[in-house]
Amino acid sequence: VIMDETLPGGSAAPYNLGRVTTHETGHYLGLYHTFENGCESPGDYIDDTPCMKDETFGCPIDQDSCPSPGVDPIHNFMGFVDDDCMKEFTPDQMARMKEMTAMFKPSLLFSNPFFCLSIGSQCKYDRDCCSDRCRKNKCTL
Repeated sequence: VIMDETLPGGSAAPYNLGRVTTHETGHYLGLYHTFENGCESPGDYIDDTPCMKDETFGCPIDQDSCPSPGVDPIHNFMGFVDDDCMKEFTPDQMARMKEMTAMFKPSLLFSNPFFCLSIGSQCKYDRDCCSDRCRKNKCTL
């Protein structure tokens, strides 16, 4: 469930740039919060996400709440920072989402002829991407 106040232009500033939708989609595709398990292993169960002690609000650049390597991933979509601070998933988070999509929601990969999520590469915005003629080259699982 997404509150309409968090959509772009909504009234829930500083959470009104649409990043809540991105965050919730991350959960839908198998991701945990960046602060999952605090500073303890396995964290968010993604190897390339630095540990983070607690949820963080605002945009505290260079915050380092855990002794393990890496500063807190405050720019990650799976945290609780302000929308204008969120801007990335890690490569391993992207791989997890692609794997979860392929395993549990494969219809999402080919459901729209104008968009194709190419497993193992960048997203393709190509009208021919999901056509029968091109599927073998661009949209393989």
